[in-house]
Amino acid sequence: MEIKPREIAFSVAIVFVMLALGFLIGSKIGDHITEENEKFTTAAQITDDEQFQYALATDFGNVIAYGDLIAEQPVSADDLDGEYAILTKITEQYTMHTREVTYTDSKGHTHTRTEINWTWDRVKREEDSTETFSFMGVSFPADKFSVSTHRQGKMIYDNSELRHYYVVADASMVGSIHTRIKDHMIADDNEFYADTEPQTVVDRAVKNAGVLVVMFWVFWIALTCGAVYGFCALENRWLDG
Repeated sequence: MEIKPREIAFSVAIVFVMLALGFLIGSKIGDHITEENEKFTTAAQITDDEQFQYALATDFGNVIAYGDLIAEQPVSADDLDGEYAILTKITEQYTMHTREVTYTDSKGHTHTRTEINWTWDRVKREEDSTETFSFMGVSFPADKFSVSTHRQGKMIYDNSELRHYYVVADASMVGSIHTRIKDHMIADDNEFYADTEPQTVVDRAVKNAGVLVVMFWVFWIALTCGAVYGFCALENRWLDG
């Protein structure tokens, strides 16, 4: 690929335009990230139950609260030890799948055969959960919290064609939520950061924001290089005129 002098000049122009757009878009992203970070960095950090209850009573606003989250109506299953905040039973069935495959033999003749494949496919999902949680000594509806789940126990075979396993959330956890207190109530669907203290929540949020900025610039530089390469790969005969 021969690169002409005029193509070099236009390539430089493309780079400057892309960089200008990148700084413009990057500044918008940076402003948004700064605004989001401020929600974490300016939040009051509460680690005492009485302080949290006082914050609820006074509509304190933006807080990161750290304490015990306990299921008030824990659920269980007959074939699984323990009690849990959320208990999801996943049932799978051993299922036969068939497909028609067409092939040509060494003499050029076309044939069709049926291939059979067996897989375990999910056929049912049953969930049971607590209706309320106690967080830092105060009862809240369960949907105020978004908690992580994990697989618990072994795979249980009901017969040769059916099996099931459980995905659960622990009945008792300790960790943080970042929320806004208004009308003596926390916000909806607060992510629960298990085993994470308030300052760690802040540090993680700021670090993740920095990663997003780096990812944007890696993408934008790659896009700029691609645009320059694509331009130079064209014949661009119009430049000869």
